[in-house]
Amino acid sequence: IFYTDTVPPFVKPYHDALIGRYRDMGANLAAIPDAKRDNDIFNAIETYDASADAFVKSFVNMVLLFQSYGVKFGNGEPGAVFMFATQTSL
Repeated sequence: IFYTDTVPPFVKPYHDALIGRYRDMGANLAAIPDAKRDNDIFNAIETYDASADAFVKSFVNMVLLFQSYGVKFGNGEPGAVFMFATQTSL
């Protein structure tokens, strides 16, 4: 996720956003155990939750970007994580 030398220019802003949100989410998760008082714990969890929401939005933006350009990845390719399979029957 952090290798940017092969990212096409049209993807770079979305990729950079995804990397930033991923790092924020990790840092905020790591901060939770350092909180000692109840209020600090609550605030740390709230901060982490907001950063997790921001990461999900960036992830979905990548998915939508690839879909809008018709980009597809095979099951064995690293980009496959950005492909949502549609289920036509139950």
